[in-house]
Amino acid sequence: MVKRLSPTSVLVTITLSIIICEALVITLFIFIPFLRVRYNVFLDALMSITLLSPALYLFLFRPMVLEIEERKRAEAALQKNEAFLSSVFTSIQDGISILDKNMNIIRVNPAMEKWYEHAMPLVGKKCYEAYHGRKAICEVCPTYKTLQTGESAHDIVQKIGPKGENAGWLDIYSYPLVDPATNRIAGVIEYIRDVTDRKKAEEALLRRDYQLEVLSRTSVHINAVLEVPIIMRILIASAMELVGAEGGMAGLSIDKKMVFTEYNKEGKVFPVKYSFERGEGISGWVAETMRPYYTNDAARDPHVLQDVRRDVSFYNVAAAPIISRKGVLLGCFEIYNKLEKHPFDVLDMFMLHGLAASAAVALENAEIMSGFK
Repeated sequence: MVKRLSPTSVLVTITLSIIICEALVITLFIFIPFLRVRYNVFLDALMSITLLSPALYLFLFRPMVLEIEERKRAEAALQKNEAFLSSVFTSIQDGISILDKNMNIIRVNPAMEKWYEHAMPLVGKKCYEAYHGRKAICEVCPTYKTLQTGESAHDIVQKIGPKGENAGWLDIYSYPLVDPATNRIAGVIEYIRDVTDRKKAEEALLRRDYQLEVLSRTSVHINAVLEVPIIMRILIASAMELVGAEGGMAGLSIDKKMVFTEYNKEGKVFPVKYSFERGEGISGWVAETMRPYYTNDAARDPHVLQDVRRDVSFYNVAAAPIISRKGVLLGCFEIYNKLEKHPFDVLDMFMLHGLAASAAVALENAEIMSGFK
């Protein structure tokens, strides 16, 4: 490594070189025969340049050239290293956000820009403004913990969409960014993973376990009673709990019509009078085909009777037939308005189908017992 020349060393080198060279010239003149003064001046200058040039080159210019070359090599290596790190930073598919100690965003990778393109540009904004649409620090913030404690932190937070809606879940790891000159925290590095799919899978698993528990409990409950109206009332309350819905109705097949007499809305039961022929409305379609049915666009669905939809006020509906062990249609039930406007799905229909099977057994048992009275 070439030793760096300081301004003081440069001045000393030039001064000493001039003094030594001039001393040598004067010494030489002592042994040279006398010449005219004008020749002495030229000879003095020539000899000084001759002696001074290699000295300055050896002790000054050459070290300076070597230092410049070394700097160029160091700068080239630094640029190469910076390009490599930038390539790595850009290639990471998870999010990386670098903040200063005041929680201002100073750098992000393309993944963050893609997730929050609605809040671009991100750099220069507070993290809670750009990422969460807030005006103050979030209640759950691993980054703030890191700034306060100087230690890494971790938490799972909601991913906020362009309209402030919950767009998923983010797994955030925050690490202190330490200034090597002062050994103090200069900011925070956030490493962010989108775990929405994992959270959905976990929630689906919990939901399935809960639904199976509700299904088992309901099966025991409705088969413990022998009164048809109570069975139907329990059936609707359990179906609403099973899929998370606001309301529902259960009807019996009477004289080839599907007859409904009660409507459960948010746990309150209201008397109704609905009677549908085979093929009429959703319950009529279910009675005719003896197959379950659901729609998440009730306003445009061809099987939905719009006057009934307006009376009951539903935006999505799921219906399942109640069929005896001999294949006879005993009735059907309809469940309305899944909570938070979530859509009904295949898993919901699977669970409702299982509930309908338990209801069929309970209705058959009730009919058998009524025959002995």
